[in-house]
Amino acid sequence: MMMALRQTLSLLVVCGALGVWVYLQWTAVGQGDPEVAGAEPQAVKGESLPMPPQPPLMPPLSSYAEIVERPLFNETRRPPPVPETPVVAAQINPTQFRLEGTALTAKQRVAVLRDTRTNQLHRLAEGDQLDGWQVSSVQAGTIALSQGAQTLQLELERPTQGQNR
Repeated sequence: MMMALRQTLSLLVVCGALGVWVYLQWTAVGQGDPEVAGAEPQAVKGESLPMPPQPPLMPPLSSYAEIVERPLFNETRRPPPVPETPVVAAQINPTQFRLEGTALTAKQRVAVLRDTRTNQLHRLAEGDQLDGWQVSSVQAGTIALSQGAQTLQLELERPTQGQNR
């Protein structure tokens, strides 16, 4: 019991001495003691303080134009060739597409067209484009496509009696 009391008292004395030392160091920094770490040097009479270093000036962005133009993930780091002839929209052959169905809601009118060459389905709403043709209207069982002055009307094929689909 006596040993524990001595250890506690000695720890209190050490902590107190450490606190006094920290306090003295703290007040020495506030007084401008140049020997203390972190204090700024004082100018001697007649001398000026050195200027802090300036950050380097960046070149203008236009000097990086060649770097920006070269694609990073291309082996040759050359831009892809630009096609010289403009791409002309393909003409839709009326037999190329078949109307598979229409869906009319209060918010949207949608038609489903099947490309008979690739058997791929296209879901198109009014205003969408397909091979240069714009969907101008979708009605129950019909779709109207327009390109300039041309208009193409596709109707839903209805099975006749005796024909199972």
